[in-house]
Amino acid sequence: MLVVLAIIAYSCANVSRPTGGPKDVAPPVIVKEIPKKGSLNFDKNKIRVYFDEFVKIKDLNSQFISSPPLNKPPKAVLKGKSVVFSFEDTLLENTTYNLNFGNAIVDVNESNAFVNYYFAFSTGDYIDSLQVSGTLVNATDLKPVEDVLILLYDNKIFYDSIMYFDLPSYIGKTDKSGHFNISYMRGGKYKIFALKDLNKNRIFDLPNENIAFLDSILLPQAKLEVRTDTIKNDSLGTDSVVKKNIITYTPDSVELFLFEEENHNQYLKSSSRDKKEQFIFIFNDKLDDNFSITGINIDLSEKLYTEKSITGDTLNVWLTDSNIYNIDTLKVKFDYIATDTLGEMSMLNDTIKLIYKKPKVFAKKKKNKQKKQKEQKTEKPKIIVDFNVKNNGKLGLNSKLFFTTNVPINSVDKSKIHLFVNKKDEFVPLDFTLQQDSIIKRKYFVNFKAKEETNYKLLIDTNVFDNNYGLVNDTIINTFSAQALAFYGKILLTTNNVKQNIIIQLLSANDAVLQEFYLDKDDEISIEYLPANTYKLKLIYDDNANLKWDTGKYLEGKQPEKVQFYKENIVVRANWDIEISWDIDE
Repeated sequence: MLVVLAIIAYSCANVSRPTGGPKDVAPPVIVKEIPKKGSLNFDKNKIRVYFDEFVKIKDLNSQFISSPPLNKPPKAVLKGKSVVFSFEDTLLENTTYNLNFGNAIVDVNESNAFVNYYFAFSTGDYIDSLQVSGTLVNATDLKPVEDVLILLYDNKIFYDSIMYFDLPSYIGKTDKSGHFNISYMRGGKYKIFALKDLNKNRIFDLPNENIAFLDSILLPQAKLEVRTDTIKNDSLGTDSVVKKNIITYTPDSVELFLFEEENHNQYLKSSSRDKKEQFIFIFNDKLDDNFSITGINIDLSEKLYTEKSITGDTLNVWLTDSNIYNIDTLKVKFDYIATDTLGEMSMLNDTIKLIYKKPKVFAKKKKNKQKKQKEQKTEKPKIIVDFNVKNNGKLGLNSKLFFTTNVPINSVDKSKIHLFVNKKDEFVPLDFTLQQDSIIKRKYFVNFKAKEETNYKLLIDTNVFDNNYGLVNDTIINTFSAQALAFYGKILLTTNNVKQNIIIQLLSANDAVLQEFYLDKDDEISIEYLPANTYKLKLIYDDNANLKWDTGKYLEGKQPEKVQFYKENIVVRANWDIEISWDIDE
């Protein structure tokens, strides 16, 4: 009996917490709007929206869109379970407004949004009801682009540079699928644009803002159509024919292709000096070869080693004189050629202060700190050699072995580099040539004919690289093998209906360009040495035959060069050929 009482007492003393029920995922519900949506002769400066629960406003400035546009977004004030939106702008007469608040209205507890809330009204006697819809995609990969403004300008007031200076007549925004719909429009003719509005001012005034435009004029229309539907009557087992009146709006499938114009206003984006003997300049565009770097507080004549990146927009500069790179603060003048918006070439210059700060070393314990300081005093920096094929790795049969040093090299003692091939479980010397890369001078190719499934070994002795820093390399041994031929698959591509210059690109699953082929007629292409994977095929209509994709230019009426993709991804399997016939007209 005592045991039973003890159990009861213990159970009563340990009361569990209530679970609280399921999580609230329902958005707020509108109970009332004052005035009502769709009101005519609107002459107020505010609207009030009542909800079934307490709400809050989140990120209204970026969410709100007014069509026609307002200069300022409305102010929002919370009053109980309602929101009062007040307008600061004077509304136009006899105009239909559509105010879209996006997802700015959310409930207090879980931030569930009232999705895409809008409020339409007219300051005149009727509501304009026409609409335009379509899709926006990126011009280079045809992927839909979200949160891009769609701008419509009345053709009566249109001039070529209007989007640089004036607000549009109507405005909308794309959703996740790139779709847009601009409604409550009055009749007329319009020009349409898309704008990735980086500074939120609804005009095209930044060189890196992406745009799209349509060459033709839009004429919104509404049409009454009679559609016939068949309704099945299960109780009688018969079908009934019903006619419905439906209003359709056109144009309803506008296609826009977003692009960034070439920015000829070249400028220096950033400069850095993380290592005392090296500094880096990053530009917004490819740097012309005609540039010069001169010292202001130092003499830099013939004491620089420069190297541009493959993209041409980054310049690595090494100082080769210790009397210079041991100076903490350097002042230099950078002269370079740039093209302005009128296409004129001019010489620009930047004065740059380059400061080197030694990195701070933090140690948890005094012993470790003293040990590190001792090691730093005794251990000298060394030349680091980085291979494209790591030790015990695989060299592709269509690849070359190469290595890159971390500092500029004056010369390489090839007699101290040895290549061996495994024959009958014994490594024997193999002839090779050493070739310096034409762009990255610190990069060297080890040229030889690799045989599949064969083992190789590269030996680099110490003191191989002559340099200006007095650095040496450790002995390096890199053992590797050539890949098996059966590891690869092959794509046999046949093109049909090629009537102009085109570029066909082989892409990886994440859209990296792997290979390119240039055609001006139907052809058969063998794409070999492909590891088992998923690939894509992309086609570029190379209108000006310059072997690259070209972007658009609005003021010249130039659209970006068109692209298209093969209808499906291509799955390549090892030791397997896949045949593809691509009719580019389909």
